[in-house]
Formats: sequence, structure tokens, C-alpha cells
Amino acid sequence: MAAGVLLGCVALGRVLALRLAAAYRPLTSMLGNHDRAVIVGTLSRCRLFGGMTDGAREALASHCRLRECEAGEFLCRQGEVGEELFVLAGGGVEVFTTNPVGEEAVLARRDEPGQYAGEQSVRQEGAARRSANLRAFIPTRVVRVPKAQFLAAMAPDAELRRRLQAEGEQQ
Repeated sequence: MAAGVLLGCVALGRVLALRLAAAYRPLTSMLGNHDRAVIVGTLSRCRLFGGMTDGAREALASHCRLRECEAGEFLCRQGEVGEELFVLAGGGVEVFTTNPVGEEAVLARRDEPGQYAGEQSVRQEGAARRSANLRAFIPTRVVRVPKAQFLAAMAPDAELRRRLQAEGEQQ
């Protein structure tokens, strides 16, 4: 009798688990669609990607991910190999360098959606090191654009390459 009750509980547990999974699937799909909309919207606001077609921007967005950061959290550190570009979706970040004795020099603050940082280490092939730190100064959300996809998007876009070169020379 006890074995029958136990098997019944196991079967009921499986049924409930399957129903829960089925109910959860649309929710995760909706969250994924929301993230995708945030990513596409953020890339649309970014002047780097302003000349892209909607299709090219959608294709790039499919490789990007959102990242949430708390105030004080580092997105990247000076000297690390740069593997991604960051585009601000909300919040704020500061770009700064640290000298050998630990003193910080703030180079820029980004607090408007569509502003970007980390472009210097991803604009060329090969392992380029970060020239500065990037830290959230308030709770922040960024779109992470992987280097490989950024370079692929940049390859056919002469205007994007020109803007990046000009910006690099100013820094």
C-alpha cells in the first residue's frame, strides 16, 4: 500500500513538473523577446550603428547580451584583453585609468542610452588590451557586443571604420 502511494506521489510530481515547465516556457520566451527589444533599441540609439540597415542591426543584436551591473561594479579592467564593446542601455559608467600607485583619473562618464565604451580594444583584429577601466557609478544595464560580431558588422561599413578611427585619434 505504501509503495502504491509513493508511486502515485512520484507520478503526480512529474505531472506537476511538466505543467510548471509548460507554463514557464512562454514566460522565458517573453523575457527573451523583451531583452531582444531592449538590445535592438539600444543599438539603434548608438551612433556607431546608425548607418546600419534594420536587418544588419537585428543580425548583430542576435549575438549581443544584456548585462546588469550594481553601482561600483567593474565591467572591464585596464590591461585585460578586450572581447566586447559596451553600449549603455540605462544607468551610468565611468571610464578611468589607474596609475601604478592606485590613483584614478576619470577620463569620461557615460550616462545616456546609446553611448558606448570599450571600443578601442575591439576595433582591430587580435588581442588588444583595455586602455582603461569601466565601472558603473549607479545601477546600470549595458548591451555587450562581442568583438567578432562587431568586427564583422564594421567590415562592410566604411563610415563606421572612419568614425572609429577619428575617435581613436582624439583619445
